[in-house]
Amino acid sequence: ADLGKESLDGGKDPHIWLMPTNMIAMGEKVAFTLSELAPENSEQFNSNFATLKVSLSSLDLDLRDSLATCEKKILVTSHAAFQYLADAYGLKQLAITGISPEDQPDGKLLAGIADAAKGAGVTTVFFEDVLPADLSEAVAKAIGASTSLLSALEFTPEGSNDYLSMMRENLKNIQAGLNCR
Repeated sequence: ADLGKESLDGGKDPHIWLMPTNMIAMGEKVAFTLSELAPENSEQFNSNFATLKVSLSSLDLDLRDSLATCEKKILVTSHAAFQYLADAYGLKQLAITGISPEDQPDGKLLAGIADAAKGAGVTTVFFEDVLPADLSEAVAKAIGASTSLLSALEFTPEGSNDYLSMMRENLKNIQAGLNCR
């Protein structure tokens, strides 16, 4: 069994927004569509997209540069939301639950995940801010690792947080958890 690479029917992981280059493609399509629907505002839509593209390109470059230096390459996550991010930046996701965070692994699968994580020398297990941390904490305890936070951005960020700030917080936590220089 391929622990940690589950997908929806048709082989599609829905968490496409966790890769900044995907966000650029989506933003471009939105700007184009809005320009067609409201041509009188086309200049504003294109200007806003250009600004967004610079920010997302900078984020992509920072992720690429920072995660290339990680001592560890296994990203143990509470659920399989980070496949795009892992694939894009040279990491391997090992997910405790599947695409749906409501999935609950049985004891045998949980033990297999813990064994794979321990065998890979994992020192940090990531849990998500909006999900219970119990499974991540159980795996971390079983292998003598710590836990850290990641956001799959499946919910509207609170306060002054936005996509860019949350992704930069994810980067900071991944860097620390995977011992990146």
